[in-house]
Amino acid sequence: MRVRSRLLLLGALLASGISGAQESPPPDPQRLKDAAEAFDEASKSFQSGRFEDAARRFEDADRLAPSPAALSNALKARRSARQGAAAVTLAAAALERYPDDRGLATLAQAVMKESDRYHRLQVRCAPACVLSLDGKLLGGGDATPGSVIYLEPGNHALSAGWSAGRTRSAKVDAVKGGNSESSLEAPALPPPAASSSGAPVAPAPTTPASPASAPPAASSGAVTVAPATGLSPWFVLAGAGATVVFGGLAIWSGLDTQNNPGPDRVREACAGQSRDCSLFQDGKSKETRTNILFAVTGVVGVATGVVAIFTDWSAPPIGKKATEVARPRTTPWVAPATGGVALGVNGVFLTPCRDRSDPSLLLRGGAAGRLKARRAMTTEQSAVMRRQMLDRYELVAEIASGGMATVYLGRLASGGVERLVAIKKLHPHLERQQDFVEMFLDEARIAARIHHPNVVSTLEFGATPTGHFLVMDYVEGPTLAKLLAKAASTGNAIPPPVSYRIILDTLAGLQIAHDLTSEEGVPLDVVHRDVSPQNVLVGVDGTARITDFGVARAAERLAVTRTGQLKGKLSYMAPEQAKGEPTDRRADVFAMGILLWECLAGRRLFRGKSDSEAETLSKVLYGDIARLSSVIDDIDPVIDDICARALARPLDERYPSCAAFMEDLEQAAREGRIQIGSARDVARHVESAYGHELAQRRAAIRQSTAPSGEMSDALTSNEGLRHLSSVSSAALSVDPPSSLSSSMPRAVPIPP
Repeated sequence: MRVRSRLLLLGALLASGISGAQESPPPDPQRLKDAAEAFDEASKSFQSGRFEDAARRFEDADRLAPSPAALSNALKARRSARQGAAAVTLAAAALERYPDDRGLATLAQAVMKESDRYHRLQVRCAPACVLSLDGKLLGGGDATPGSVIYLEPGNHALSAGWSAGRTRSAKVDAVKGGNSESSLEAPALPPPAASSSGAPVAPAPTTPASPASAPPAASSGAVTVAPATGLSPWFVLAGAGATVVFGGLAIWSGLDTQNNPGPDRVREACAGQSRDCSLFQDGKSKETRTNILFAVTGVVGVATGVVAIFTDWSAPPIGKKATEVARPRTTPWVAPATGGVALGVNGVFLTPCRDRSDPSLLLRGGAAGRLKARRAMTTEQSAVMRRQMLDRYELVAEIASGGMATVYLGRLASGGVERLVAIKKLHPHLERQQDFVEMFLDEARIAARIHHPNVVSTLEFGATPTGHFLVMDYVEGPTLAKLLAKAASTGNAIPPPVSYRIILDTLAGLQIAHDLTSEEGVPLDVVHRDVSPQNVLVGVDGTARITDFGVARAAERLAVTRTGQLKGKLSYMAPEQAKGEPTDRRADVFAMGILLWECLAGRRLFRGKSDSEAETLSKVLYGDIARLSSVIDDIDPVIDDICARALARPLDERYPSCAAFMEDLEQAAREGRIQIGSARDVARHVESAYGHELAQRRAAIRQSTAPSGEMSDALTSNEGLRHLSSVSSAALSVDPPSSLSSSMPRAVPIPP
């Protein structure tokens, strides 16, 4: 009954996705509200196992409001792996039924990616199934909901029963192939579950055959499956590689390729992993596993029990130090085989890398930048660069990492004068990918043209045998994100005058970038596209500076963003940017509206309760944008209106530029409605909120720049390194530092 209920629910979901080819008229607000409540109730029923009730409520909700808004509520409603399967079905329906709603299509893709990852990492254990010689399912397991729709043609997995291995529904076609009317790419489906050997189980021959007379191997996906027999002619095994059977004991070793995600999927899921993930860096997708299977036969022709022991390797648990690399793990498995001459299959899938990727990076273009191949070294070894040189710069310490590069604290000593700089170096594995190199060059070109007190200056651009690097001003001080986090943890909010000063400084820097022109005076139409608290540096001099033009859009960029690619942090993304539509400077205005709202309110504006990427994206696209007056009782109505205008979804209602945004804030100050702080006020707040950390950072820097061999514990201690890492360059990706040589060529000027 339980399986029947689940199939009933899945069928209802598929039916609701296929029906309604002709759109109903837009429902009234009350119907939408009723539909949303019905979706919520359906989700609760689904989570608690009341599948028939959930199917009925899903049908009711879809009849009430067959619309993008209603589907959006369904997509947001998933909270578990079981609901993830339902969400994938509904996401497919969304792509099929509303191909012109790009925002809903983007949300559907996010849901499918999240559900795929959830399914792949946590829902991989299915009880054993028992097969007779003719492949008929005699008994066995309760497969993961959604297993059927995850299976691809040609792949024969046993987690949902042998017959399910050949199932391919219309909804799978919609997800796998995408929608021709949408320019967004639908993600590929996850790989199917596999047997304990990692190989899919092929149907056994109707008559037993000896190993010598085994039929030709059958191709299933990327794995060659060859049946073989043991001493008992009724005991049939199917596995990858050579199988040797004697006395009921089968030992085999082979490459499991089908049950590993493709290289792009592994790169996408392995951010923050151990060095073993580098196996997939060059497009390899393989895993070596040694399997031992022992079958206990009670009577002739009947397997009464099967015990399998296999070894696997996995990355260290989340939260462990980077020094803990992947280690082999032995997992015993016992699968009772009840009735029939059969092989028990466990269906366990162990993903070699655990997902720790930042949700804000998940939808960015290109998956290669999300791979983190951290070397097995201690924190001190990875952070302290002992007298290593990059051109004429001495590398003092590694201070930040993110989506594209590593940032080092560098020191330039010339003519008896020393200067600290920040050096941003592209990751070695990205040097082989022209898209990322061009993106890095674009950042250099854009940043080098901007000379303004509120923009972090780029001093020079270098190219060495090990790759490209940027030299930037070292800004002493925290990021706005750290100031907001400190305010949240201590309860001491950033004073409004200080917030206004930081916002105005950042707006001024962005306006300069937006007004940038070529040497011929042609506007470059620069859009930052990644304005966030992490990219605003607040110096001890009281000046806020915008940084990181790594994903900025400009007319003369070498790297072109494909339609549908998302670049930036979802929580600070304008709706049109989240939909993958063309953006202009008003996208940065929207992000600055979010920064103003969060600085004054002291909390996040767009963030789902579960910190889910799909839920955050849904809030950006469809959620109500709370006015400041709803969270701050004494906010001035003029400021409330200014913030609301900056956060307007319709482009024609939003500020046309950062300059117009600045003008209204300054006008409010002239009218006495707000007080804008000075640089000295900002400096005092930075010292008050961050003084202890700054003092520790200065001490660590002093010790690190001491003569060679005099490295102090202040630098190599975790505390010292933690405060050194306050220099922020967002959109960087963690990678081991390269082997740098003092014989590298000198830096070259910024390319035109």
